[in-house]
Parts: sequence; C-alpha cells; structure tokens
Amino acid sequence: MNKEQYGRASQQSFVTINVIFAAVLLITLEGAIVGHSINGKIIAEILGLVIGAVISYYGFLFHKYEHLGASLLMAGDSVTYAVVIIAENDTSFVILALPILIAAVIYLNRRLIWSGSAIIIVSFLIVFSKTIIAGNIVRDDVVFLIMTAVAIFSALKVSSLLRTFINENNDTISANLNQSRVVNDNLKKSAGNIMEQFREAEKSLGDLKEIINSDKNFQQLSKS
Repeated sequence: MNKEQYGRASQQSFVTINVIFAAVLLITLEGAIVGHSINGKIIAEILGLVIGAVISYYGFLFHKYEHLGASLLMAGDSVTYAVVIIAENDTSFVILALPILIAAVIYLNRRLIWSGSAIIIVSFLIVFSKTIIAGNIVRDDVVFLIMTAVAIFSALKVSSLLRTFINENNDTISANLNQSRVVNDNLKKSAGNIMEQFREAEKSLGDLKEIINSDKNFQQLSKS
C-alpha cells in the first residue's frame, strides 16, 4: 500500500475504533451507575480505554500514512478490548472484537490480522478458561468460542483472497501493458519499413529522372 491508500484505510479504521471506544465508555459508565461505585473492574476498564485511545490516536494523528500508524490503531483498540473482556469476565464481549478484525482487513496485511487475532484469542481463552474452572460454562460460551474462531478464519481468508484478486489484476494489467509494448514496437518497425521503402522509391525516382534527362540530352545531340 502507498501513503494515500494507508491514509484512506486509517480514516475508515479510525471511525470504527471510535465506535468501539464509545461502546466501552458506555459499558463502563453503566457499570459505575448500576453499582453506585467505582470498583477495581471499572478502574481497569477506564485505564484500558485511556491507554488504548492514546495509542490509537497517536498512530492516527502522527503516522496515519504509514504502516506504523495502522499497527498503532489496531494495537490500541485491541488493548482496550482485551482489558474489557477480561475485566468483565464475560465471553459475550467478544462481539467487540469483530469490528477490530473488519478494520484490520482493510489494510490487507496478514501479519496485522494475525497480531490482532492473537490478542483476541488469548483474552477470550483467559475468560473462557476461568468460566470452565468456575463450572459456569453455558451453551452461549461455546457459541462465542466458535464465532471467534470463524471470524478470525474469515478475516484471514478474506484478506488473502483480496490480495489474490489484486495480484491477478496487476498481472492482467502487466500482461496488457506488455502486449501494448509489443504492438507499439511492431508499429514502429512497420513505420521504419515504410520509410525505408519510401526512401528507396524516392531514390529510384531520382535515377529515373536522371535517365530521362540523359535521354533528352542524347536526342538533342542527335538532332544537332
């Protein structure tokens, strides 16, 4: 990707990331209002939100036209997600990971998707393991586990497929360009041959004129 493409992709990702930050903020405020207090969980979520926002905003404001900016945008959002799902200890919060994967796919970078997926997988497995240990696992937890695996697999396949399409289009463009060059070279050769034939014809015409002039001179001499 070039700078202009990174800029456009980061712009779209930034919108998605802000939606997630807003959702986390609302979840945190709802927990504080319902509980009528600010406990360790709320503090952890606020810290996760602030740290993630600082990382993402720094990446967008100062490096949005670079690969570094894309990495920082995804890293900040992933950090916030990991803190929230672990603090809430609820597998249903994996839903917040889906926009992160979609935003990562925009960059068509498998390494970036793998990095985000690693954070999503680890944080989810921590909560899932705690649920199993506590003996509170329900069908929804298994559904969310399967959904996470499918989402990550789909994100990687979509990214790979899009890159394949781009490479195929580039190959087609390159083949057409090469064909155009061959046609252009053939036209140049044809033009060169025409010019050569024209020069030969011009030379023959000059020779013919000389013969005609010589013949006229000969006739004049014969009459005299």
